[in-house]
Amino acid sequence: MASRLEALKSTLKGFDSVLDVGTDHAYLPILALKENPSLKVIASDNKKGPLEQARLNLSKENYLDHVELLLGEGLEVLKDPVDVIVMAGMGGKTIAKMVLDKKDLSAKRLVCHPTNVPSAVRKLTTVLDYQIVDEIFDMESDIPYTIIVLEKGTASYTEKELLYGPVLLQKKPEAYRLLLEKEYRFTLGLLDVIPEGDKKRLFQHQSQLLKEVLDDWA
Repeated sequence: MASRLEALKSTLKGFDSVLDVGTDHAYLPILALKENPSLKVIASDNKKGPLEQARLNLSKENYLDHVELLLGEGLEVLKDPVDVIVMAGMGGKTIAKMVLDKKDLSAKRLVCHPTNVPSAVRKLTTVLDYQIVDEIFDMESDIPYTIIVLEKGTASYTEKELLYGPVLLQKKPEAYRLLLEKEYRFTLGLLDVIPEGDKKRLFQHQSQLLKEVLDDWA
């Protein structure tokens, strides 16, 4: 069972530069630099407090000179191209808006760890020249996390793949199946209490998609 930070670090292998958006305490830059001291790292946050804590943590690890710390919103801080952009620990819709607001995005790889609505990240592939090359799902302290890795390219995905992940549906991690089963039971429970109407039809459609995914799992 990989920790979330270890999983994020693994997505940086083979690249020379990274922007860590919302770096918070700079845990990911420190971990990445321990493995690859030559990695060029930019770490940003939109709050002064976390950025100062990042500065202190980097200083303790003697990595302060290796990291450019920037205060700012989202991808607005990015002035020069980087190989990889990491956007971790924020909502899927927030990540999607951040990417769409950046008009001239040229990063080779986008590493997204949405805390909710992962489909919003996957749907970026319908409007941008990025495709999903990997997805990681695991548990950390009994909390599920999903990491979606996008790279330059084009691909077409089904509704089920956009909702539940084309790579995860191929990998079939056991923890993910258990999560989808829980979601399926929850959706069926809602159908018992929601009155007829558009909302009920939406959940009926969702439950049918989940049933198809779980049937394919067997």
